[in-house]
Amino acid sequence: MTSICVLCKFILVGSLFLSNLHANTAYLDGTFSFHSSSKLDDSNFLLWRQQVEPVTKAHKLQCFVASPQIPMRFLIEADCEVGNKNPAYTDWEQQDQILLSWLQSTLSVSILSRIVKCVHSYQLWEQIHEYFQKQTRAKARILRTKLKTTMLEHKTMREFFCASNA
Repeated sequence: MTSICVLCKFILVGSLFLSNLHANTAYLDGTFSFHSSSKLDDSNFLLWRQQVEPVTKAHKLQCFVASPQIPMRFLIEADCEVGNKNPAYTDWEQQDQILLSWLQSTLSVSILSRIVKCVHSYQLWEQIHEYFQKQTRAKARILRTKLKTTMLEHKTMREFFCASNA
C-alpha cells in the first residue's frame, strides 16, 4: 500500500477559552504530520484507530470527540436575537472544524459517504465507531453460526478452524 502523509495545520486561537474549557488541556499550535499506510475503509478500522487515537490524545483533542463540552452558542437571549455568538463557542467551533477536516482526510470515499451528515468531529467519531461496532457484531454472529454448523469430521483442530473461517 502507498504511504499517505496528511499534513494538518491547526491554527489555534482563544487561549482564554482554551484554559476555561479544560485547565489541563493543551492544543496544537503548529503543524504535524500524520502518516498512514491507508485511509479508513471497511477492512482496517483497528489499524486506523491505532493510528488516529494517539494523535488526538497526544494533542489533547479527545475532548472534542469523546463527551465534548460545547460552550453555549449565545450567552444571553439578546445575543441570539442579534446573532452575537459567544466567543468561547466561536473558538470551539473553529477548533472542532479543523479537527473534523483532519479526521475526514483520514477516511476513504466509502466511509466518507457514510458520514455526510456529520457537521462536528464528535458526530463523525460516534458514527464511525457505531458503524464498526455493528460490523463486528454481525461478523461475530456469522462466525458463531458457522461454528455451530461446522462438523469436525476427522479433522485436526487447525483444519476445523480454517474451514470455519473460509
